[in-house]
Amino acid sequence: MMMRVLMLVAGVLTITLAAAPAYAGQICQRDDATPRPLPGSLVPEVEQVFGLHNADPAWVERSTVVRCMDGKLLACNAGANLPCGKANTALMLPAGVDWCKQNPNSDFIPAYITGHDSAEQWRCNNGAPAITGKPAPVDAGGYLSDYWKPLE
Repeated sequence: MMMRVLMLVAGVLTITLAAAPAYAGQICQRDDATPRPLPGSLVPEVEQVFGLHNADPAWVERSTVVRCMDGKLLACNAGANLPCGKANTALMLPAGVDWCKQNPNSDFIPAYITGHDSAEQWRCNNGAPAITGKPAPVDAGGYLSDYWKPLE
């Protein structure tokens, strides 16, 4: 009986994981980088790819989006404030002006000022926002590539 249950579970897992390439083929025929809701059938694969093994499957489905790039299906799980939208690649930070006036030589400007979607890292230099370090990588679709993972 136990062997039969294991075979059934393995069969369901195989069918579920096989859904990703089929779904990718359906929505990635056109190279549309617009994020879309995660289909429920892909929740197990997203759990595995993002290491969300103990997460509520309904939460995984609600907090994850998928998009296409170069014919491949990519997923982003917003999780703890991760930006799944387009990256902000601005080289000026008007929101940081007041903060830097109060913290003129701070080594960083917090994300609640810069926005979680900023590709740049910011600091204050003599009371003005300044870029520090290299920007986070942005893919050809304009998204922060560190947060998007392939499902195929």
